[in-house]
Amino acid sequence: MKASKIIEGAMLAAAAGTAAATGKFFNDVVCREKCMPPIWRRTFRVRKDRKEHVSPYQDVLEEGKKWLKKMEPQSEYFMLQSFDGLTLTARMIPADKDCGRVVLAVHGYKGSGEKDYAVMARMFHEAGYHVLLVDNRAHGASEGKYVGFGCLDKEDCYRWIQHLNRRFKGKCDIFLHGVSMGAATVLMTSELNLPPAVKGIVADSPYTSPMEVFEAVASGRKGGKLAAKAVLTCGDILCRIKAGYGFLDCSAEEAVTKTRIPIFLIHGERDRMVPPEMSERIYHACVSPKKLWIAKKAGHLEVFYKYPREYRRRVLEFYEACENGSLVKTEKESRVGV
Repeated sequence: MKASKIIEGAMLAAAAGTAAATGKFFNDVVCREKCMPPIWRRTFRVRKDRKEHVSPYQDVLEEGKKWLKKMEPQSEYFMLQSFDGLTLTARMIPADKDCGRVVLAVHGYKGSGEKDYAVMARMFHEAGYHVLLVDNRAHGASEGKYVGFGCLDKEDCYRWIQHLNRRFKGKCDIFLHGVSMGAATVLMTSELNLPPAVKGIVADSPYTSPMEVFEAVASGRKGGKLAAKAVLTCGDILCRIKAGYGFLDCSAEEAVTKTRIPIFLIHGERDRMVPPEMSERIYHACVSPKKLWIAKKAGHLEVFYKYPREYRRRVLEFYEACENGSLVKTEKESRVGV
């Protein structure tokens, strides 16, 4: 009797602990901060006296921000409705002359179009492309309580593609570019019924699925795999109830088995956030023309900043090859990078 009470108490404590951890995970990771209950914001907010992470590429980023500011007068700003009634926003930086080419840029987790593409937008603009910087749902100026991790965002991306097709009256080639969560999003979008105007996709540091990237991040934390699995399983259920999707509902790895769009995958060899093996798996699963670049000594989203000239050359050459149809179907670039 005594033993059974001890076991029962331990099970209740474990269940309570899992429930609390699940709530924290959902509110920290999936829920937009401003939609958290006040008690969660007070409990889990970042301390003001804690030093913020400073990027080693801060000077380059600041220059990018100044350039974006300078380009404001000639920029166009758009809003559209998502499939579930949210207002989504984007900013377009037009090319200096009508070029018939536009890059739709999709940012990463906790980022925004202007934040994540402050430097890269200039690269595309100087190469003669229009550049559309979107704010994903629950990010930037767009509405939304819950981050979609690609499962919902792929439908939003599809609507932006349709918007561009209308804006340019079907006379503009569309190229997708995404970083991290945005990279997974553009790959997931690739399986949809895209118009012929979509010519190519560059995915920088994509994950295979939300569940797998959560598991990868959790594997490096304290608490053990079993506890993490329990929290993620419960988090998946909570996300289905609250946000309308589950962590296994979408997969970039599966999406590329159904696409015709050429894909260029880029990943840092030393990425500790999203394992580079995920890009390799996506590459092997992809049935369309494809390329893979695993860059040496680069961490998460560092390839562009570590090898700016090589990044520019490879990406722009890929887009040009997509445009003129010269991409070799099974071309794979060096794994070790530059």
